[in-house]
Amino acid sequence: DSGIEPSSILLLTFTKKAAQEMKDRLKLYIGERGEQVVASTFHSFIWSTMRAYGSVMNVPPNARVLSTSENETVLRSCCKAYMERLNISDARRKEFPGIGTMADILSYSVNAMLPLNMVLQMDGRTKACALDILTIYEEYEAYKERMGYYSFDDKISGYMEQHPDYVRLFNQVYPYVMCDEYQDTNLLQDRILDLMTQESKNLCVVGDDNQSIYAFRAANVANILTFEKRHPGCQVVPLLENYRSTQPILDVSNALMESALEGIPKKLSGFS
Repeated sequence: DSGIEPSSILLLTFTKKAAQEMKDRLKLYIGERGEQVVASTFHSFIWSTMRAYGSVMNVPPNARVLSTSENETVLRSCCKAYMERLNISDARRKEFPGIGTMADILSYSVNAMLPLNMVLQMDGRTKACALDILTIYEEYEAYKERMGYYSFDDKISGYMEQHPDYVRLFNQVYPYVMCDEYQDTNLLQDRILDLMTQESKNLCVVGDDNQSIYAFRAANVANILTFEKRHPGCQVVPLLENYRSTQPILDVSNALMESALEGIPKKLSGFS
């Protein structure tokens, strides 16, 4: 309606299903032009653009993004090689967390933008082997670099900050960026959004601070709570009509939220 080309709009969310559902709904409103809007998950979009603009960002032509299982296989290989090289006993090996847990810890470190040694100190499961894990992580990173491998949690914002030409190009191709479920973004994703829109300043986020439940995955509710302060002059559109609950349920929810120590004040209303 405003004359904006659909292809200049980028919509980011957290699952492929949500991205497709939003495109399907959009097509109901504006027809097939809605197909031109780029809707994707954070991970798949960032990596597809890094491949497309790899020459601008010095990404090796043989770069390969590892799936979650492939990433754990590489980490397991590095861990096994480390233990064999140091001749670590079977009894001592039992003190190490499982590979899935180690991968989660490394991922949390990157997404929360916290040093790994700090995350290891916070995590009680790794006290007996924190120094070992730090070394394994260094060897894991070195191996990936040699092989041209990347994981979904590699520091994409670092690549973007090191290559302002890419950021400038991105802002030209996608001058309008929207982020769904913003309350579930972590510090790394929020930094990426800022870089994506640092020239256009056209960033729209949708979210509910009361539904932020993924702190264990490094989601940071402060992103949405401080958005207005960090983006002065932004327009706030409250969405207060709830179509999933009856009013008595919403009255209880509203009463509970009045006692919250932090949050965005709101009073929900629904159907009777």
